[in-house]
Amino acid sequence: MNLAFSESGKSKILSLILVHAFPLNGGMWKHQVNDLSDILHVYAPDLPGFGRSKPFEDAPSMADYAKTLIQFMDEQELEKAIFGGCSMGGYILFELWRQVPERIAGLILCDTRAEADTPEAQEKRLHTIEDIRNQGTDNLAASTIPNLLSFNTLESREDVVAEVIELIHDNSPIGIIHALQALAARPDSTSTLAGINVPTLILVGSEDILTPPSLARSMQSAIPNAQLEILPDAGHLSPFENPQAANQAIRKFLKKSKLK
Repeated sequence: MNLAFSESGKSKILSLILVHAFPLNGGMWKHQVNDLSDILHVYAPDLPGFGRSKPFEDAPSMADYAKTLIQFMDEQELEKAIFGGCSMGGYILFELWRQVPERIAGLILCDTRAEADTPEAQEKRLHTIEDIRNQGTDNLAASTIPNLLSFNTLESREDVVAEVIELIHDNSPIGIIHALQALAARPDSTSTLAGINVPTLILVGSEDILTPPSLARSMQSAIPNAQLEILPDAGHLSPFENPQAANQAIRKFLKKSKLK
């Protein structure tokens, strides 16, 4: 399956593949694609069913999403890459690590967690699926945005809120339903963390209420030599909400880890 993508920096040696959060698409990484192209070849794929990418024919698992990233690497003739993932993107990267650790040069885990859904979270996702089947995705942005962005952004940055709404509306209902099913069924990845032996950066928004800094600190302690940066004035979409701080942290990480 071909994934739609944005890219930049064709002459660079290393590649960075960024995996978006739910329920957005690759457009959430526009600041990274634009601002990091001087040091990396940056890709921001649309996962199946999101943005310009066609959905799966059948309900996927996190393993299926990871396989599309492997196929994407093969199509781009990339033997190895640095991977970054936000929220759902991070869940997919844990699965990718279990499948092909030899093809991962480094990891950037943004506003994500290793734990599986609680029964309460699973039930909430099932209710959301039913709402989408009955009414479409019109209510999705209104119900999710308060959890995705910081209070200050919600109150005073109408342009950012409008962009997130547009990114949500750009996705197909079936793609969103598939992702919700996969999110609810995803395995717990806490036992995977100790085996991650590539340079790893953990980013988290200081005001992230879904995967707060306390979870990021726990993940840092579980991944050998992982680095942690808490980004100010940002919620669950920290690389999009505070791209300057996120990109500065990524540059520092790449230099310290000798990945550029």
